[in-house]
Amino acid sequence: MNTTARWAAGAALVLALVAGCGAAAPSSTAPPAQAGPPTLSQVAAQIGATGLSSMTPTLYASQEGTATWHGQPIDLAVFANDGLRDKWVAAASAFGPILVKGHDYAATTG
Repeated sequence: MNTTARWAAGAALVLALVAGCGAAAPSSTAPPAQAGPPTLSQVAAQIGATGLSSMTPTLYASQEGTATWHGQPIDLAVFANDGLRDKWVAAASAFGPILVKGHDYAATTG
C-alpha cells in the first residue's frame, strides 16, 4: 500500500471513529429522570384533587394526605413502588372503595 492509500485509509478510520463517538454521546437537552415515587402534591395535581392537606403516612405509604376529588373527600397516598401500593389498597379496601389508583399512588374515600 502506498503512502497516499495509507493516509486515505487512516483518515477514513478517524472520521468513522469520530462520527461514531458523536452519535453515542448523550444529549445534553434530555430531561433528568425522576428519582423515586411522585410527591403527594404531584399526584394531587395529576388527578385534579384540591385542598390537599398532608398527614402522617399510614402503613406502606411514603406520603399521605386528605383532599377533595370530584366533590368528595379522599385519602390520597403515594408509595415507593406498586407492590407497596397494592398492599395498601388491599388493607384500605376494607374501609371503603378505592376511587383511583395509578403508578405508585392510590386514593380511597376520606
